[in-house]
Amino acid sequence: VYKRQHLNESRGKQKEDPTRLKKLLKNRESATRCRNKKRNAINSMAADIALVNHEIEQMNSQVKNYGEFLEKLQESNAGLGKKVEAVSEEKKQLQLQLAAIHSQYAQFQQTIFMMYNQSAGIEFNGIKFQ
Repeated sequence: VYKRQHLNESRGKQKEDPTRLKKLLKNRESATRCRNKKRNAINSMAADIALVNHEIEQMNSQVKNYGEFLEKLQESNAGLGKKVEAVSEEKKQLQLQLAAIHSQYAQFQQTIFMMYNQSAGIEFNGIKFQ
């Protein structure tokens, strides 16, 4: 009750003092600007937080996708390693076969050369070798 009476008394004095009324009006305007500024700052920060949260979600999604892609690559690389080993072994076998063919070809050439030298002066099917 005392507070209310005190407020009523001070309000009566405020009406009488124009300087005080001017000061109170400026104070109210300043408080309103301060509240609006604070409200705008909070709204701006909330928008920034929402944007950052959205970017974090996108990055988490990318990390997950890259992880899955990496797993697939590792699986396929494991299979490729086995294929490379198989191809390498096949290459070795083909090289051995090729070496054997070269050896047989060299022997065949020697045999033909020897037969040609031995057949000098011999006639076969009407063909005379010299």
